[in-house]
Amino acid sequence: MRFTLASCDYIKLQEKDAPTSEIIAIVNTDKLFKEDLKDFLPRNISREDSLILVKSFIQDWAIKKLLLDAAANNNSQESLKNINQPCSRL
Repeated sequence: MRFTLASCDYIKLQEKDAPTSEIIAIVNTDKLFKEDLKDFLPRNISREDSLILVKSFIQDWAIKKLLLDAAANNNSQESLKNINQPCSRL
């Protein structure tokens, strides 16, 4: 699993994908763009409050992506176990 806020990978992804908005976070293959935050932040808040909200949003987004990936992986493993179980009885 990979969670990146800024690195050389960031530059490579930006060159490959040519996004319309800056990438702020990456979890596995999912990307969070700066544009995704524009409707999230309320108007007329202090810089400090804005930083707190953005940090919290990014962390929540990353955790949700990691949990969804783990759940999908668990589901795949369970499915394989259920598929292989009847075969072992033959």
